[in-house]
Amino acid sequence: MTFFQDKPSHPFWAFSLDFYGKVRVEETLLALQNSRGLDVNLILLCVWLGTKGVSLQKESMQKLVGLSSGWHLQAVLPLRQLRQSLKEPVAGIDRDDAERVRQGIKELELATERMQQDMLFQALEELPGKDARLADRAGVIRGNLSRYASAAAIRVGGEERGYFETLVQAAI
Repeated sequence: MTFFQDKPSHPFWAFSLDFYGKVRVEETLLALQNSRGLDVNLILLCVWLGTKGVSLQKESMQKLVGLSSGWHLQAVLPLRQLRQSLKEPVAGIDRDDAERVRQGIKELELATERMQQDMLFQALEELPGKDARLADRAGVIRGNLSRYASAAAIRVGGEERGYFETLVQAAI
């Protein structure tokens, strides 16, 4: 059961798949997701746009957060929670069978994340961004991540800055 195998990829999705596999990126993204409640797709969007020299303004970031939060809360998070809950043994259920179901849920979760990225990618056409192609890409990525954290009402301290810097270094 593979979703979207016939659907062409867009540059944001291709970047995300590649970037996620870089050293320390997965653990950093999961730490920001699990400890701060940040949305990995929005973090990836901030980094990807920063590598392209696009600086998202506060209003644009707020619109993107608002646009994607419904799907994220309704589809992505419940599947993630279900998948994670199945890591623990369930009385009377064969462990291998439970793991096969968990892997199927993981595939569904990935499909919902792809749909969220499709929505975000399409929304970019309608949002203003500041063209910063001549700017320092690392600075643009840092700014995008900071504006996302602000839009998500997350206070950025030393630990978050460290996570952000890991992502910046992996991207440049």
